[in-house]
Amino acid sequence: MTFTRIDSDFYSHGTRCAAWLYRPDTGSEPLPAVVMAHGFAAERGWRLPEYAERFAEKGLSVLLFDYRNFGDSSGRPRNLVHPNLQCEDWVEAVRHVRSMEQIDSKRIGLWGTSFSGGHVLVTAAKGLDIKAVVAQVPFVDSFASAGSGNIRQMGRLFYAAFLDLIMSWVGKEEIKIGITGKPGSLAFLTHEGWEEQYRRLIPEGTEWENLSPARGLFPMSIYRPVKSVDRIDCPVLVIYAIHDEGSPADAVEKAAAGIANVTKIKYDCGHFDIYFRDFFEKAVDQAAAFFIQELEAERTT
Repeated sequence: MTFTRIDSDFYSHGTRCAAWLYRPDTGSEPLPAVVMAHGFAAERGWRLPEYAERFAEKGLSVLLFDYRNFGDSSGRPRNLVHPNLQCEDWVEAVRHVRSMEQIDSKRIGLWGTSFSGGHVLVTAAKGLDIKAVVAQVPFVDSFASAGSGNIRQMGRLFYAAFLDLIMSWVGKEEIKIGITGKPGSLAFLTHEGWEEQYRRLIPEGTEWENLSPARGLFPMSIYRPVKSVDRIDCPVLVIYAIHDEGSPADAVEKAAAGIANVTKIKYDCGHFDIYFRDFFEKAVDQAAAFFIQELEAERTT
């Protein structure tokens, strides 16, 4: 099925969020929609169009957006990772897509990956009448993820975060640390091999700064989507990886156990493998089939 992609920006608490709407070329009938955004400190153009295109080819409209302060969206400070603000952007994205005449407002799904895999769980628990959720290699619990780090490294990160917070209070230039880096470096994502794998997501020629304000560590350190899952009242597909250091499989399984209507698919791979080759093919097809099944069921009820 062919599709058309158009710009469809929206505002979240006064800041413009850049978004693309993928619309299947199927006539004027209102279609179900999937809302998508990226994971930790990433941008909408990093591998996610491949997912959105697959969904659109199967008859699903897709809204793919950048969080405020990221990518083509407005807002400062640039690259500030703040889960609460990003979840606000998710809510506004859902409201935006629901306002479109070409969208069936009663058939909305959410797709998130990594950090946004946690965001979709939190958003689905907010009583927005979401009909289906796919959480891919989801970040579900900061406590579990922090358990794979070391005390000295965490101390260095929190010291930088504290200094950055002070700088923001007095109007000084922010203190930034790496988004990803080698083990032991002053960066958020430092698991062995993660810097190289993270950079694989970035399209060649992209202008990108591997820096983020350190104060984002504070809201991140207490972010626990697992605490929201018992309020989710729609079907959820959880796709996760056995060898995932950032989103440990046991933590994901614990979160999934709290969801009333959940389907779990476990892959024998690492966190970033899910975006490429055979694992990508399996994950995108299984997610699309899940959305079609659940959103079509809503149309017939």
